[in-house]
Amino acid sequence: YEFLQLDKNREAYVVPQTQIASVIWLGWNTQDPAVVEQLDRGGKLQLRSVSGPGNVSVFLQNGFDGITQLWNSSELPQEFWVDANTHTHANWVFTKPGNYRLDVAFNAKLKDGSEIEVPASLTFAVGDEASGEVDSSQTVAPKNQESLTQEQSEGNPVTLWLIISACAVVVVVATAFVAAKARRAKNAA
Repeated sequence: YEFLQLDKNREAYVVPQTQIASVIWLGWNTQDPAVVEQLDRGGKLQLRSVSGPGNVSVFLQNGFDGITQLWNSSELPQEFWVDANTHTHANWVFTKPGNYRLDVAFNAKLKDGSEIEVPASLTFAVGDEASGEVDSSQTVAPKNQESLTQEQSEGNPVTLWLIISACAVVVVVATAFVAAKARRAKNAA
């Protein structure tokens, strides 16, 4: 697990690939019928920038194939291929507690030949003291990052579904953060 760039004898904050009760289960899904109908073969999920106090890694662990590293915030941008009609969960590792914002985008070719790009920001509150407010002065981005554009057709169901899914992830993360704070307050009482 050297790719995680963890300091020796230091805690890591992990959202696991496997489902655990009361822990958010993060991943991506291209199985919506409108997505399957319009998406050509799949698309690329790209990590463009990260704001936060530490490093972020996302990887898959398969008993037969070992570890597949998808993203590591020390080298940006990074992208990986997502097939159409898939549902995947991954391990998300944060090296330090605090607030993180990941700027991501999904880029794909549709069956009609058009291309879409759907950017989104994911916010994570990691650790007991995290507030959810991200310090943008801690942003890590590629040196030659071009401005982000969004090429999409109005009313395109794939684009609309992807935007809604990205927003849902942010809402779920925010909800998990609030629920965790409430549990800690209840347990402390």
